[in-house]
Amino acid sequence: MKNRLYEQYLKIINGDKPTEPRVNPVDFKTNRNTLADYQNAVSKPVAVDVLGNVSAKPPLTPPKTPKLEEYQNAVQTPTTTQSDRPSSWNTLLSFLNTIDGNRDWGAENITDASFIDQAYNEGKISREQRTEGRIALENYLKDVDAQRAYSNAMAEAENTARRNTAYNDYLASRLASYLKEVQGTSGLEGYDGVTKGQAINLANIEAQRQGDVNAQRQQAESNAFEAYRQALRENSDFATDQRTDLDASHDAQEDVSYANGNAMVGTYVESIMDENGKISQSDYNKLVEYINTMPDVADGVKEKLLRDAELLYGKLVVADEEAQKTENATLADTLRSTVGRENFDTEIGKLTEEQKSQLADVIKELENKHFPIGRGKVAEGVKADYEASGHYTFTYGGKTYSSMERITEDPLGSDTGTLNYNEAVNKFGLPNPKDASYGDILVVEKDGKQYFYVKRNTKWYYLCNSTDTADKIGIKEIKDAKQ
Repeated sequence: MKNRLYEQYLKIINGDKPTEPRVNPVDFKTNRNTLADYQNAVSKPVAVDVLGNVSAKPPLTPPKTPKLEEYQNAVQTPTTTQSDRPSSWNTLLSFLNTIDGNRDWGAENITDASFIDQAYNEGKISREQRTEGRIALENYLKDVDAQRAYSNAMAEAENTARRNTAYNDYLASRLASYLKEVQGTSGLEGYDGVTKGQAINLANIEAQRQGDVNAQRQQAESNAFEAYRQALRENSDFATDQRTDLDASHDAQEDVSYANGNAMVGTYVESIMDENGKISQSDYNKLVEYINTMPDVADGVKEKLLRDAELLYGKLVVADEEAQKTENATLADTLRSTVGRENFDTEIGKLTEEQKSQLADVIKELENKHFPIGRGKVAEGVKADYEASGHYTFTYGGKTYSSMERITEDPLGSDTGTLNYNEAVNKFGLPNPKDASYGDILVVEKDGKQYFYVKRNTKWYYLCNSTDTADKIGIKEIKDAKQ
């Protein structure tokens, strides 16, 4: 009988109706058992096998399952709200705020790096920041893909569990509805112990199936969660490796930039440091500005260079007034040691007007040393006319002078009133009389006066100066020249 009952179960499970004569036929249109009837039959905690034996262990009770339509839809989609985003979003958001801190990035649909490239092209971020942003974006998008895959896997696990549960519900209801028919055809109706035992066995089978469904769902969800965690770990490790490589590249670039910057700062300091190793405050301020405006140098490198400058040169800085005095003293010593009669004009010409003003005493000292009777030049385009009376007449500076040679009366220091080659060139640093023509006028300036000499007999002969009167020098007249 047990084998025969098992065969009946198989037929019912496979969808076949019993064909044997029923002992107590049932009108299935009006008296068809439902799953609820079947569950009520096994609601008492008594286990009876097919032979009617009572078991000490309560039977497994199938879990209460929802109706079939409740299993038909199980929809889960990846969340897109900021609160549900992966943790890598925080890193990306921090970068995005460097582009525009007032923009609601959480409301943006970020799917590619176009906005990063745009920010770089607009000069809002550096090349290094663009690379950092790309790494953060790539990590975030990979995490979103992993999150979406995890959500889909969880939804599929739920859908599979619901479909299997619905099928078990349907199958159990179907078996319960045919239970009396099976029992009738087997001649078992009326034997309560046997029929209840059969019902309990079916309940145990249905509970076992549902347990398997739950176990499969739990395993699928566990596998999905572990795959999600593994994907996040791999994404994070990959992003970390990229950032490590980027940091190493940054460090190498900064090392080169720092070394080049140090060399540039050293050269600049040499140009502003005086001979005593001091730097004026204004020049040090220029050094700071020089460092801050170095092209293609990262801010971090500039900060290092500024710290180094403060440590190395900050103690050498002196007030501008003190530095100026030191500079002037040094320059004065340099002029005294380098300026001569031959290069006087060249070296003095190298000074700025401010330096000439500040070093006027030194320049005067050097002029008196190298040109003791003053600076002299042959008046261009001026010729003296000799008259029978012994007077030389010439016009210079808007005035006409007429004077005889004044031998022994040279106020600039000539004992004879004449300047020969040796006195003019070697002693006083004046133009060589041998290079001049007869009647040329030599003008020597000394303390605001002009002293006039005429060329004759290879010498310069003294005539008069710009402040002499006609009576004093015995000339016919000194008058303004006609224009």
